Amino acid sequence: MALAAAKLQTDDALLDAYSTTVADAVDRIGPAVCRIERIGGQGGHGSGFVIAPDGLVVTNFHVVG
Repeated sequence: MALAAAKLQTDDALLDAYSTTVADAVDRIGPAVCRIERIGGQGGHGSGFVIAPDGLVVTNFHVVG
């Protein structure tokens, strides 16, 4: 029983560290994520992310194709 409790505490610590890491990544990268809207024709939207200070955005081909 003590071994199971120790493993649970270890799992809890790992999950907490993982959650903190993911939350930090989202906080740091979130401002670079953007919504892309296609105007005219059939319209549509997608997402991308800014990779350069001049506003260069990376997205998938199907978003702009």
